[in-house]
Amino acid sequence: MIKIKVIDRHKQEHIIETEEGETVANAIRTNISPESYMMCGGCCACATCMVRVHKDWISKLEEKSEDEEGILDDNEYSRLGCQIYLTQDLDGIEVKIV
Repeated sequence: MIKIKVIDRHKQEHIIETEEGETVANAIRTNISPESYMMCGGCCACATCMVRVHKDWISKLEEKSEDEEGILDDNEYSRLGCQIYLTQDLDGIEVKIV
């Protein structure tokens, strides 16, 4: 199991456990279930699953795709949760829902 530390929009901290290979967005949607989170179903089209990745974790992620880059804001720590696939290397990752 992979653990994710999530800070929600109300600044509440959640620790989620999910399977390797799952996306951050699916893990958040399944375990925290914000009403307006991941509106496109995880196909990199709407940015409602945008998260800010803690600075200690950002370098461990895959590069952003052109599609993801075109949707994100200018914050260097912003990523789409639907594009972050969880691996053992990301066990303990910290993200904030924006």
